[in-house]
Amino acid sequence: MSSPRNPFDSKLTPVGSEKDAYFQIGVQLPKFYLRVLDGEGAYLGGMRRSQVLELLVLRKAGRLRIERSPHAPEYRAAPGELDDLDRYLWHSRREIKVILDRLRERMGGIPPRSWIILALNEWIGLPAGMGDLDDEAPTQITAVRNMPPPPPPQITQVTAVRKRPPPPPPPPPHRRTPK
Repeated sequence: MSSPRNPFDSKLTPVGSEKDAYFQIGVQLPKFYLRVLDGEGAYLGGMRRSQVLELLVLRKAGRLRIERSPHAPEYRAAPGELDDLDRYLWHSRREIKVILDRLRERMGGIPPRSWIILALNEWIGLPAGMGDLDDEAPTQITAVRNMPPPPPPQITQVTAVRKRPPPPPPPPPHRRTPK
């Protein structure tokens, strides 16, 4: 007799009466991103977190054309909000999970957690993450834009290199003439 299976052992455990209809995708997300999901859901007319994520998957796959309103809420992470993690179980339809897997595969097989964070950052207008809001420590992208171009390389020593002549071609094969 086998021991009962723990549903938290797998991030892809089917749920519901139809075992093939929905999947649970379990992720540890910073509280900031859970707050963003809740805020975006409320702004979009009371959508659940899973519906907001589904919208982002369909948008990224090109199946839904939607842009974020310029009047949508802006977000700043509170101290510690990016460090504190909460477990989130995303109940996803099978077709959405298939699309999500393809999108993650195109990005090098990143985990669902990373895809969610990147998609939310892009959606709220912070593609480089929270560093876009930090005035004291700019992101690498901002720092590169503000830096002057590097000076041209200086040549300190020139060494002449003499090329060897190519080897002579091999002699043609000797042919015998018939007598």
